[in-house]
Formats: sequence, C-alpha cells, structure tokens
Amino acid sequence: MGSLISVVVPVYNVKQYLDDCMESIVHQTYENIEIILVDDGSTDGSGEMCDAWKEKDARIKVVHQKNGGLSAARNTGIEASTGEYIVFIDSDDMFETDAVMNLYNCATSLSADLVVGQGLRVDENGERITEGKYADVYEPGGEEYVISKEEFWKHFSDNLYFIVAWSKLYKRELFKHVQFPVGQINEDFAIAKPLIENVNTIAYMGKRMYKYRIRQGSIMRSPLSEKNLFFLNERIKLMQYILDNDFSAQGKYYICRIQFSAAMEVLERCFSELDTKDKRIKNLLVDIYKGYKPMARVLLKGIDGSVNPDMSTKITLHLYLISRVGYFFFRRIKKK
Repeated sequence: MGSLISVVVPVYNVKQYLDDCMESIVHQTYENIEIILVDDGSTDGSGEMCDAWKEKDARIKVVHQKNGGLSAARNTGIEASTGEYIVFIDSDDMFETDAVMNLYNCATSLSADLVVGQGLRVDENGERITEGKYADVYEPGGEEYVISKEEFWKHFSDNLYFIVAWSKLYKRELFKHVQFPVGQINEDFAIAKPLIENVNTIAYMGKRMYKYRIRQGSIMRSPLSEKNLFFLNERIKLMQYILDNDFSAQGKYYICRIQFSAAMEVLERCFSELDTKDKRIKNLLVDIYKGYKPMARVLLKGIDGSVNPDMSTKITLHLYLISRVGYFFFRRIKKK
C-alpha cells in the first residue's frame, strides 16, 4: 500500500476553484492519502464546501479556524497531519493525476526526505499559459536524481519550483521544529533554510506534478506592501548563510549574485510604490539598502578573490556603493 501521505489544503474564499482542486486530489492514482482541509475563516461558502467534500470521502478531514493567513492555515494542517510524508496544495490550484505517486516513488527509490517536482502555469480557466509574462515554455525531461545542498540553493535562486512549498514532497519529521511565519508573505522563502539544514537527501523529479493557477487577487500577484520588507530581510539572511557554508566560491557567487539582484528588484519597487513620504517607511528602506552593502562588497571582490565578476556587474556594484539614486537609475537604463 505504501506510506500514508498527508495532503494539506489551506482554504480561503476560493469557492470558484475548490471543486477543481478537490477533484484533482481525490482522484490521485496514489490512494493512501489523508486530505486535510483547513478553512481559514472563509466568508464565501468555501467552508461549507469543505464539509460537503468530507461527506464524500472518508480520507478527508476538515478544520475550521479564524482567518490567520496562509502560513497559519498550513501550520494547522501540519499539526493535524499523521502521514509519514506531507505535500501542500493551494486550494485554487490542481495536482496532476499521478503527482503524489510520482513524488512518492522518487522519494523511496532515491531514499530522499525531500523531493522537488515541476509544475505548469495555467490561467484562471486551467489552460496552459503560452504567452506573456507568465508563459510556461519549459518542458521537463522526466529525469530523477539526487542533488547536493549547493545545487539546491543554485536552483532555489533561479527556479520558482525550488522555492514554493507546493512543488515538493516532505518527510513530515522535517516540520518537527519548523513553522511557516504567520502574518508574513513569501513564507515559502523563509522556511527553506531551516528545512534544508535538516534534510539528509534531496531529490529532483523532472516531471510535472502541479498546475499553478495565475489569477487576479492571488497573494503572489498582489501589490507591494510593507510586508515585503520581511522578504528583503530574509533574503539577506539567506545570503549570509550561503557565504558561511562550505560551498564552492563559484556556487556562492552564483547564488548570492542572483539573490542580490532579485532583492534590489523588490527594493527598487518598494522605493517607488510605498509611501516614502512617511519618514518611518523611508528610513526602513534606506536601512535595508545599507544592509546589503557588505554583500555588494563581497560580490565585487569575487567572494574570496577566485571569481572575476564581469565588467557590467562591477560597474553596477560600484554604483550601488556610491549612490542609491545613481544605482537605481542605471538599473532602469539596463532594463530598456
């Protein structure tokens, strides 16, 4: 029969999409699953839909709670879970029919306690997105293999599916001392470091297992807010963690350079979109900018001197250290 796998589903005001999500779960080819629906204070009837689904399938558990956000709902689901493994799915998304089976087979064949799979971006109607900003053009090759922690962090820096919680199968014991940060966004980013520290074996599965629905109003598409500053602070912590690890200088440079650039993308938007007339917010942003200066110096040095940054990177980092206004102006020119 195989090990019991807990499927944790946070639910909040997704009446339009919940049935699609649930159909994709209950019809999994791997049947030894428990399905934990966490109704996070829905007001559109989603909570009642959860109860109706419980009546249809004995594998379903439902927990109703006051609205606490995605992290709180996931934490509740983890606490209620009893499986040897855990997978997460957002309630407006869908699994491929053999998602759980493929993840489990990969975990057992490679003795992995964390498996990273691939997804597919779909529109609000569930159709693959082939054009525009969110176009999904990547075709996974179906390969399965063990990766090192350094390789994981490299992919974490340039591949969405290594970041998000829902693209993975986890040994449940990994969450023994790890919780999603309540009240924050980019919570998947924040838990990665403590999880990977405790992982023994990481496997990559080059098969699609998830349909990620891009829709208006989702958390990842919401406008920037002060909560995004949490993400910027977590990113600098990650970069320092990478530097402190016994990774290659080339690996450290690759990871930190991408993380630095991504952080500056968000910080530039924060300066543009948040109310910088508010002195408190302006000071917070300036302090974060200054906080990245030691990392800019490390990158400019080439980590330990063994990496030679290209000329464009050198110019950009020198500007960063000299002038915030000049740095962001130069970034805007490079984008054109």
